Amino acid sequence: DADAAIAAYTDGTVDPARFRGTDDPYPGHWKPDEVPEAFPDTPEGSVLGGELVEVARREIDKLPNRQRTVVALRDMLGFDSKEVCELLDISVANQRVLLHRGRAVVRQALENYLTEAAS
Repeated sequence: DADAAIAAYTDGTVDPARFRGTDDPYPGHWKPDEVPEAFPDTPEGSVLGGELVEVARREIDKLPNRQRTVVALRDMLGFDSKEVCELLDISVANQRVLLHRGRAVVRQALENYLTEAAS
């Protein structure tokens, strides 16, 4: 079942209903009305961008230690996958899973914040 496959891939971090099913020409891709919006690129967006950075930092701080470390190394300090794997002595697959799960939590928090700010 497509939902089970998507849930397994995302580890439940993103609602499987947001993705296209196996009967779609692009299975597993975001549904058109579920694609996360880009951050605004305006002066008001710059202020909002600062707020979003703070929300993201708070969420990163809440992550389990290994996820927090991988997300910080990759997204805040600019290390590449190979460097992170060597530094932490983990496999490429493990690094990818930790990064994906951490990013998914932060992304969801940012989406929630933007939804609340819009209302």
